[in-house]
Amino acid sequence: MSTIFYISIPPNDERRTLLKPTLSVFDRIIELDGFQSLFKQIYNDRVLDANYNYENGVSIILYDPAAYTSTCKDDLSIRHFNKVLKRFLPVLNLKCYDINTTVPKDLVHLHHDLIITDNRIFRMHHWMYDNLTTQNNTNSNNKNNTSVEGDDESNFSCSSSIYKMIDHLTFFNRLNTTDPSESSALDDHIIIPEFLKSLNYESLIIENEINNETSILDLDYFTLFNDWDFPANNLSIKQLLICSFKLIEILSIESNLPIQKNNLFLLLFTLEASYHQVNKFHNFKHAVDVMQATWKLSTLTLNNFPNFNILKLLLSLAAIGHDLGHPGTNNQIICKNDSKISKEFHNKSVLENFHQTVFIKLLNDQWPNLIIKMNSILDFNIIRDAILATDMALHNNYVSKLKEINSTPKIQNITTSDAKNPNQQIDLKTLISLIIKAADISNVTRPLDISAQWAFLITLEFNDFNLLEKYFNIKSNLNINKHLLKDTSMIKDISDLMNNDIIQNLTTANINNTNDDDDDNDTYDTTEDELIASLNEIKSLPSLDTINNDIHLTLDALIEKYPSIINGQLFFIDTFASGFFEEFSKALPQLNFLSDNIKSNRDYWLSKRK
Repeated sequence: MSTIFYISIPPNDERRTLLKPTLSVFDRIIELDGFQSLFKQIYNDRVLDANYNYENGVSIILYDPAAYTSTCKDDLSIRHFNKVLKRFLPVLNLKCYDINTTVPKDLVHLHHDLIITDNRIFRMHHWMYDNLTTQNNTNSNNKNNTSVEGDDESNFSCSSSIYKMIDHLTFFNRLNTTDPSESSALDDHIIIPEFLKSLNYESLIIENEINNETSILDLDYFTLFNDWDFPANNLSIKQLLICSFKLIEILSIESNLPIQKNNLFLLLFTLEASYHQVNKFHNFKHAVDVMQATWKLSTLTLNNFPNFNILKLLLSLAAIGHDLGHPGTNNQIICKNDSKISKEFHNKSVLENFHQTVFIKLLNDQWPNLIIKMNSILDFNIIRDAILATDMALHNNYVSKLKEINSTPKIQNITTSDAKNPNQQIDLKTLISLIIKAADISNVTRPLDISAQWAFLITLEFNDFNLLEKYFNIKSNLNINKHLLKDTSMIKDISDLMNNDIIQNLTTANINNTNDDDDDNDTYDTTEDELIASLNEIKSLPSLDTINNDIHLTLDALIEKYPSIINGQLFFIDTFASGFFEEFSKALPQLNFLSDNIKSNRDYWLSKRK
């Protein structure tokens, strides 16, 4: 769903008339009086769980920068405002244009972008890889896109409006840097724009809630957060923001690191806009769910350590930022297909390194005192190390570490005189990693009805991942019979998406290299039926509305509609969760409820296996 925003441009303005040929690609047109109104509109759309999440479409903002220069405290040049969008709305497909210079040819990329953003698999591919649009679709004559490959802004100023992980990383790396040659390009980001500082974020959440029968104001959020049956998937984005706010506000006060209410809300809104709402599992709800689990486990295990209040704050923050910008895939596929992101981190814990790098930069931007305090009291970066600990490739290492701990006679730990507390057998760095590791995979330890919801969502996201692999096969398979792809209407979207390179590769190039006489001697990796089936499967993914409805089905109805959930849960429990939580609970007996819940849930899934 795509939007065009006109900022203080009257409907009868002749500059708008020139853009009429492009209006058909937009689902709605919104007239606004300023940039605070723009952010308010975008935030409202996001927190209302609306169709307009700015991910399943592309949206553009048109305004006259000259009109604001003399009346605004903020620098509202096109260049600067596009950076404001990247800074505070990182994963949203938004771009700003100058109404004075933009003409229809400057927006020719929109059709291409809409094809990508309209399909889950195409989006995932684009997020991770950067060879689809930048080179083929950037108009070298476009006066609004003067950046070229290699200049200061090439990584986030190409014609496409679609989010890319490499752009996200590059932008935030340069937002907070000690290299003067780098910081010069982004030094105007040090100050938060006045129109964002003065926005009342709390009002965005409580707006239109006062007269609701089940107002979000009536909920006891601390009690809700204090229970292990925390129902993240039954809460709205608004409710999750309030839960997060309440917890972090309390922890920051206890840690003597208070943050102004409006600044904390801005941080949380920025975090929410750093997660993909279109992801089934790895989204803001998962982030808040892991933060709740992390905090709950921390309260049961960290209280005997020095500085335990700030430890709980830092670890809870690490949890809410631990999957920031997650594409819904895994490290294997990112490294396998040679993405720029994988090269940045040398194919090692790529996603986790991406998450921790960008999140720490974001915190340094919006809560710098927190980072300073962390560095002053700890000899390690707790946020970085905690997020890196969520790499599933390290899973067996943690199980082995726990077995080693459990086989070691209990001895007094140097950090405390209380040798009776079992968790003192575990050093702080290890315990920090174990807590967030446990929280990250804790959905199988939740009560059955909540655990089943997460099982449903991870099953869907895993299905998307399988389809993405099929898509890679379509792209890379060039040894195809010249008779394939006769029905080009079946793959029109693919041909448009890839700028016709798939059609050219699969037909022209291969036909030129194939003689009619030696067809029988050729071998082909893909048949026409397989190719068409894969394309149709990619195009028939369930909508977000369907998913949001199905997640509230009864447990029996959910299993009947999605029977693969059963084997998926049994596989994950038997392969990963059971052994880890059994050893974790042995090391920390106060956490026995985790292994007890897993056993109960496993028994249920076994009873449903046919």
